[in-house]
Amino acid sequence: MKYVCKCGKFYKILKNGVPVLERFPSPDGSWHPYKLYLGDTYECACGARVTVTAHQPFIEHYMPEFALALERAKASNHLIDSEDC
Repeated sequence: MKYVCKCGKFYKILKNGVPVLERFPSPDGSWHPYKLYLGDTYECACGARVTVTAHQPFIEHYMPEFALALERAKASNHLIDSEDC
């Protein structure tokens, strides 16, 4: 699959295996870790970037290894933290 930027140029792969954290809101307004995905980040010559993830997360908050996976993702220094659901 190829991705096209709004400037009309194709994105080129920048990094594979980028961890993406999805959070969910609580009634008090704070956001909590919910799901972790792996994605690929692409960059255009104009500087625009996009990260595309798999349809399904590789781990969710209720799974026993979630805390460890989240710590590893944070330690990678590439974690994209999303407060949008």
